[in-house]
Amino acid sequence: MIDKLLSRRIALLRFPLIVSIVYIHMHTADIHFGGSYAHWFERTATYIAEYLARISVPLFFLLSGYLFFATLKPTAEGYLKKYKSRFRTLLVPFLFWNALIFCFYLIAQTLPATAGYFSGDRPIIPDLGFWERIRLFFGVGEFQYPVAYQFWFIRDLLFMVLLSPLLYLLLRFVPWLLLGGLFIVWVQQWYPHHIVQIDPTSVLFFTLGAYGALKACDMRFFDTHRKAIVVVYLLLSLGALLTGDNSYLQQISIFVGVFAVLVLTAYFAQSAQADRLIEMEKYSFFLFAIHEPLQSVLRKVVLKAGHIESDIAFFLLYLLVPAATVWIVLQLYKVWEKYLPGLLRTATGERV
Repeated sequence: MIDKLLSRRIALLRFPLIVSIVYIHMHTADIHFGGSYAHWFERTATYIAEYLARISVPLFFLLSGYLFFATLKPTAEGYLKKYKSRFRTLLVPFLFWNALIFCFYLIAQTLPATAGYFSGDRPIIPDLGFWERIRLFFGVGEFQYPVAYQFWFIRDLLFMVLLSPLLYLLLRFVPWLLLGGLFIVWVQQWYPHHIVQIDPTSVLFFTLGAYGALKACDMRFFDTHRKAIVVVYLLLSLGALLTGDNSYLQQISIFVGVFAVLVLTAYFAQSAQADRLIEMEKYSFFLFAIHEPLQSVLRKVVLKAGHIESDIAFFLLYLLVPAATVWIVLQLYKVWEKYLPGLLRTATGERV
């Protein structure tokens, strides 16, 4: 089901999708456009983060569900084999990075010289009790996200893996009822954070990928309609942007955008650019894991030291801080690769 060409198309996506997540996390709370062109800069930044880059997370879940079920034998032995594999590739890195970031924040928020860089909307770990710290570590209870914020994705993925036997049965007997219900919940953005932390995006797109695998759907089916899919995505996303970020249009545009990105890989799969992106794949998980809080600190340092006032400077800041973050992380990876190969293997879930 997953031949060499399809594997290549999936592989070339991983690094650029992680880079797009870095741009999503380039928060604009500290960036205030106020000049003659403020509206255009703000709208452009919003389109990059909330329409183009926002496709990456659901696409990752779709691919995760597809790859999990495409090679699954629905037996006790088959599930056990998958669980063992995901223990190494998901749970171990989740524990490693959350422990590392927890200690980092605990020290940084305790020291007066650095506390100001690690406050804001982050929980103040030194002020938390023992059980609050445990809940923060895993991102449960009153804490929507783990202490390593971006690892909510891994937390949700682990949850979906654990539910895979139930998901298999539901997709076998009531697939359209399940997918239709999940789609409505996702479009409506019904997300009771106080009840459950798992994001509807995680559930819908992992389930959609699982359904595609179980029905032996070839993702390349959409290639014959690639121009139409891309045009529809652009019309929907620009329409949502121009109507004040209409939430329903935005959600539907992201849904279509997932398939638009998939079909676009058909253009590049055999190119030299694809070879380069596949070579960069090894950096993907490390970049995902370490770009925060690095980017947040870098952004605050630049804002405090740069005395930035013009809109164009703010816009360049928005574009260049994530790029600088990616470059720094790649250099750190090379250091770990040379001097700490065993630790790198553990930290990336053996993705080296």
